[in-house]
Amino acid sequence: NRDRVVGVSSLLIRLAALVIWLRAVIAWFGVDRQILVRVREVLTHRFSIGAVDISIGSVLLFILIIWLATWLGRIVRTLLRDDVLSRMSVSTGQADAWATLAQWGILIAGILFAAASAGIAGGQLAVLAGALGVGIGFGLQEVVANLVCGLMLLFESPIRMGDVVTVEGTTGTVTRIRMRATTITNWDRQELVVPNKNLITGTILNW
Repeated sequence: NRDRVVGVSSLLIRLAALVIWLRAVIAWFGVDRQILVRVREVLTHRFSIGAVDISIGSVLLFILIIWLATWLGRIVRTLLRDDVLSRMSVSTGQADAWATLAQWGILIAGILFAAASAGIAGGQLAVLAGALGVGIGFGLQEVVANLVCGLMLLFESPIRMGDVVTVEGTTGTVTRIRMRATTITNWDRQELVVPNKNLITGTILNW
């Protein structure tokens, strides 16, 4: 994964250089104190969303930690799947399953840590979780079902990456198994994206 590491490192170095340059320019003009005061006023401005009382700074901190957790989860997933589990006596499907679980574990831990760092109390977090549960109950049943079926596909391995299968009249090679859907590439290089629920509850011909 050298190219990905180099790309991310270059981006971080450029962002750090930009921040240092902006700090130097502000200090050279002698307005750093005034700007810091204004920025602090904006970041500490509080507002309420229902029973949740938060500030702009806490929202930005929450988003930053979630982004870092997502990025770290992808790195850990890639390392586990391609560099660690691939050298053990683990099948490709199981390696992908464990790597995916590690990624989701890091993401969930990041969400909890972000909520605590942003000053969201346990009661407020329960309110948000309840609102999320209502949203799932009304419109995300299929998404949750596909996520659960994705885990079943990864662990039970009725199909694996590289298998030639026939699904819904289309024959092709399984190229990706994700948490929500599986991608099958036919002989014309067309990609058929099949929800995981269809693969668990439907009929598949695995050649």
